Amino acid sequence: MSKKKFLGEKIAAHRDKLKLNRQEFINKLNELLGTSYSAQALYSWEKGKSIPPADLVPPLANLLEMNMLELFGIDASEIENMARDNAEHILEIQKLRKKVEAQEREIQRLGGKLEATESFMDKLVSKLRNSEELGS
Repeated sequence: MSKKKFLGEKIAAHRDKLKLNRQEFINKLNELLGTSYSAQALYSWEKGKSIPPADLVPPLANLLEMNMLELFGIDASEIENMARDNAEHILEIQKLRKKVEAQEREIQRLGGKLEATESFMDKLVSKLRNSEELGS
């Protein structure tokens, strides 16, 4: 089912629950907002032929006595679960970033030791060569 059709069916079902025909409902909406939508516009929304303008969604949901999440078929507990999961993921990302930063610092520290070791080895090899040359 298309999103337009789903939204339209929600609007129609909740309007029916309020026991209002299209004209009565659109009159209430127009009175609330100071607009001049027609019953034909409401029919078009309910049949999924078009969707209400975005700025109309909050008052439309309010008039239908539902929240916007319900209007779009989103369960509030799903949103809470997603928010909780996101918070957990953010914490995990922060922990991983700290580990990466610690590993980068360790790599820099070891890199410095490696350079010092290479320098020491070069000097040692040079001294060994010099002593071999002197001994020969």
